[in-house]
Amino acid sequence: MLEKDSLHPLLKDLILSVNEVTKEEFENKSKIVQWLITLNPMRAADKLTEEQAREFQFDMKQAYDGFKATLSR
Repeated sequence: MLEKDSLHPLLKDLILSVNEVTKEEFENKSKIVQWLITLNPMRAADKLTEEQAREFQFDMKQAYDGFKATLSR
């Protein structure tokens, strides 16, 4: 899944769900928001480049790790 119309709704739901679980800022939460900002101006069928896809995967892993750390506090 590299297209905006696939990724944007998932990220939007993700940030809303995370905010329901904790209002606390956690490490790399801003990366999720930054990707939403990156995707916003794209057309529905536009795709992330291979480089962007790798960065996206890396950033989401970091955000997930930050979220897990917040839950264990």
